[in-house]
Amino acid sequence: SHRIRLNLWECVSLGAILLLLNLGMAGQLNCFLDTAPVKSQTVEVVDMHLSQGSKFTSYYCTVILADGESVDVQVPGRVYRHIEAGDGICIEDHAGAFGIRFLTLGKENGP
Repeated sequence: SHRIRLNLWECVSLGAILLLLNLGMAGQLNCFLDTAPVKSQTVEVVDMHLSQGSKFTSYYCTVILADGESVDVQVPGRVYRHIEAGDGICIEDHAGAFGIRFLTLGKENGP
């Protein structure tokens, strides 16, 4: 029988990878299992920016929530190209199954 022997560095690396995978899974489950009522609100776009990687571009709008908090909301490129700072967009505020709040773009903003 073969015995697997890991040195300290390999154990630490494996532990870090497993931790990141579990955090990612917890984030996905937080969204998927959320059954709390959604709070929709129209907010003003105060800034817009994008993040370009080697293969993908992510689009963000900075908005001010009703409680005064400034947050970035990721939006599809087709929405990003049709709005500008000063416009209002609808966002949905979710409590999250594990109490980790998350925001999504409201369905009222188009397909």
